[in-house]
Amino acid sequence: MDDGLLAHALGRCRGRDDDMLAVLERLVIENSHTGNRAGGTRVAELLAESFGAVPGLVVRLEPSERFAPHVVVANAGSPSSTGCVALVGHHDTVFPPGTFEGFRLDGGLVRGPGVLDMKGGLVVVLFARASSRLSRCASSSSPTKRSARPRVPASSRVSSPAPPAPSPSSRAARRMR
Repeated sequence: MDDGLLAHALGRCRGRDDDMLAVLERLVIENSHTGNRAGGTRVAELLAESFGAVPGLVVRLEPSERFAPHVVVANAGSPSSTGCVALVGHHDTVFPPGTFEGFRLDGGLVRGPGVLDMKGGLVVVLFARASSRLSRCASSSSPTKRSARPRVPASSRVSSPAPPAPSPSSRAARRMR
């Protein structure tokens, strides 16, 4: 990716902190432990809704026999792979239900399962992709002329209780150190 394109994408995300946090909160408050298929499916549906609100993208959920569905996002039309980048992530977490849950702001930090790996990264991808210049890989449709704004429903800012502090002997506590 050239420096101008990266600078453009970063500039489009500046000042969008509240919108980005609202989407992140919606994803984080849903427990999507790998073994929690229902929670993972809800997160997949939230991602599909958010990416689907960006003009020029098509979204589909690919079912899994054992786990939550995969979310596949692509440029509309017949995309050419020339000059394009594949971004791959995941929407499951390692925390079983009841071990480390919730979303909270702690000063300048955001805390909750997946805020760094990988739900926070998916939010960055969503908002960066919504930048109009990043749509240039679609060959049969013209790039979006305006900047897309990912949909952030008014009801997305849900108050969540602070997650319980893990006991010092728990696996989660050891990971957080």
